[in-house]
Amino acid sequence: MCRVENVIEITIICAKHFAALPGAARRLGPTSSAMALLALSVPPALGAEGDAHGLTISHELVRDDNLFRMPDDTRPVIDGRVRQRSDTVNVTALSATFDRTYGRQRLVGELGITRNDYLEFNHLDFTAKNCRGTWLWGFGKQWSGTVTTEQSESLRSFADRGTTTRSVNTYRRHAADARYRLDPRWAVGVGWVHADSRYDEPRSSGSEYVEDAFEALAHYRSPTDSTLTFVARGATGRYPGRERSETSMTGYEQRDLLLRANWMASGHSRISGNIGYTWREYPHVSEKNFSGLTGRLTHDWTPSGKVGLGVTVRREMGAREDVADNFVITRAVSVDPSWVVSSKIQVRGKVEWLRRDYGGDPFASVSPDRDDRTRAVSVAVEWTPVRAVVLRLGARSERRFASAAAPGYAAQGAFLSAKFRI
Repeated sequence: MCRVENVIEITIICAKHFAALPGAARRLGPTSSAMALLALSVPPALGAEGDAHGLTISHELVRDDNLFRMPDDTRPVIDGRVRQRSDTVNVTALSATFDRTYGRQRLVGELGITRNDYLEFNHLDFTAKNCRGTWLWGFGKQWSGTVTTEQSESLRSFADRGTTTRSVNTYRRHAADARYRLDPRWAVGVGWVHADSRYDEPRSSGSEYVEDAFEALAHYRSPTDSTLTFVARGATGRYPGRERSETSMTGYEQRDLLLRANWMASGHSRISGNIGYTWREYPHVSEKNFSGLTGRLTHDWTPSGKVGLGVTVRREMGAREDVADNFVITRAVSVDPSWVVSSKIQVRGKVEWLRRDYGGDPFASVSPDRDDRTRAVSVAVEWTPVRAVVLRLGARSERRFASAAAPGYAAQGAFLSAKFRI
């Protein structure tokens, strides 16, 4: 096992070499530098063998040749001045984790801060504060459940907005559920989820939403620890940034019937995710209603210890990794191959074909026939010279194909990152 003192020594050496590069100190930014110094000052006791605490610091250098996702042969105009299309971003993250069990109670937590510094477009600089805490509780031999609270902050994609203005989304989620075990295989339960999505600039206020959902479930666990969960879910959502009137769409009602699975088909094959049917109704404007098959299923196949392949198929409303608006229907297929070259080197790739349908836009803020089609390809090489250090080098290419309602664009990028785990 690599000692913490060795990790700190490696970090200091890397920092000295990085600082010697032309303009490196200027690119890093004061906040990123302060976070790096904070990580280096952590006492070695946090890395003790078997300790439930953990600390991770990472720095990533990202280059993007079309930051604002603009059509070919166009350049952004900011404050009356034509600017370049590309930029370099320094992303510095510091996170701490906690995982401890007290009898039948388990507490898991993560607290992180991420600083994003843009070399050219510094009006986009922001600091994301992310956290998650979960209490996995148990009472007697038959009652169990979870209580979760989380917050995540992220920059809204420019591909969805057609502007150069910064828009940071803050997403908060609180959830609780309780289950009663009927026998070693079956359990029944109920759950509640509250979600709140907000922005820090007024132009996106119409897309802010608050949702409360309740669900009833039946849970089955097989002798091989595979699980199936049957869920009936009802949700009520509202858009607080919209003015109320008899014809405005300030809320919705949604019902879902779902099957959630985590099933080991064989020793080398696993199927996970959910599939079901969704009904969403917008009062007063029935033409915006939606009903249809929804879900996300992933098949992970590992024919050997060195080669793996994951295939994901999904059709979702408002998938958070795609777009913050919860009325957009996303259909996508992704293929994720991986290759363990050696005990220290791994290669990972991803190809995704994605389609977004804005027909459910309750605000008519985009063309009703807008139907985006995007293809994204990425590859990364990961090197772990010692247990506590991970270095990654990768590239990504993304293209949206033009339609009558939305222009196309092409974007390429590359990244180099270092992560230290204490």
